[in-house]
Amino acid sequence: MGAGARPHGSHATWREVRRHLNEHRHELARAADRLYPDLPRVGSTHLLTRETWTPTRPVDLHRIALRWDDRPPAPAVTGREAEAGSTLPPGLPSYSQAMEALDKPRLFEDRTCYRLLDVDWPELGFARGRYFDGVDVGEAAAHEFAAARLLAEADLPLRRLVADPTDLRPRVALPAISMLTLRRDSCTGAMTFVLHWRDPARVAHGGGLYQVMPVGVFQPAEEAADFDLWKCVVREYAEEFLGRPEVYGDAFDYGAWPLYQELTEAREDGRLRRWCSGWVWAPSPSPPRGDRDRGGDLRHGLRRRHRVERGGTRHRREGHPVRRRLSKPVRPPRADAGGRRGRPRTRLEAPPYPRLAAVNRVSTQPGPVADGADRLP
Repeated sequence: MGAGARPHGSHATWREVRRHLNEHRHELARAADRLYPDLPRVGSTHLLTRETWTPTRPVDLHRIALRWDDRPPAPAVTGREAEAGSTLPPGLPSYSQAMEALDKPRLFEDRTCYRLLDVDWPELGFARGRYFDGVDVGEAAAHEFAAARLLAEADLPLRRLVADPTDLRPRVALPAISMLTLRRDSCTGAMTFVLHWRDPARVAHGGGLYQVMPVGVFQPAEEAADFDLWKCVVREYAEEFLGRPEVYGDAFDYGAWPLYQELTEAREDGRLRRWCSGWVWAPSPSPPRGDRDRGGDLRHGLRRRHRVERGGTRHRREGHPVRRRLSKPVRPPRADAGGRRGRPRTRLEAPPYPRLAAVNRVSTQPGPVADGADRLP
């Protein structure tokens, strides 16, 4: 094991670096961006992408085809290489095990996830993966960079092993879907959307930053056969806007679920519209959009519980809100919620999680949405 890959000298030092990472993710992400001067960016943002990840025009979420691969290539980088040693405390062989032992978030389970293999619009290729596959490389690489800044260490052996963060082949990339939920008042033209703060004590990735909602890793519910982007989106709305527990059961029936039925009907009759405009990679939204007063009532609490889960923050924008920049440290996708030509865009999380962008239009009855313009706590 080289000098640049030696493990932390103590558990206390590892915790100190982990705390620094969670407290300074925004600044660290901007600094890490400078490591990739030759990779394409999305517009004027720091989001990394590839030309093939961006379709010529937004794609209806329902038209995206998902392809399954039962025999995917094994990842070349797993986070258990000698180069990852600098990210690990003594006696713990992987970053997920280090988090489990020394800094376990409230939500931290090694669930089945869908691993993104390739992007060929409108088709996406997937295989089976595990949540800790992403943690062991992605969070470890972030920890390595934070340690280099905090402890004045120059070498980044794990990040150098990954090389191009937009290359999906070397390691497991676990896609996540971020939905920027827009509500438009057709009488005043005011547009509102919701942000929530990611509590480092509750989440494994992106702690300490603001984020659109809902958002969630693309994964099945309880190993059920629901390899479907729309089902994942509806589950995230239920969990984050309504506080529904993340327990469904293998025999869960989407067709008999009132919220799923109503949102699907709204999608089919045009009251709810959603598009995807591409994949990106962040060194870390996609919006449903809707008229507040078109008469359709999503009766399951989307309007009543607008302040939302996990310390959620409501945020209001007037006029053309998505084209304006937030002044607070949000995760990179949120810093440019409007995307190029005013379109929301998805981003891939910094080595490890991809983001899928969609734009939805939702109809709800009039009611208080968010208070205060340009304010975040």
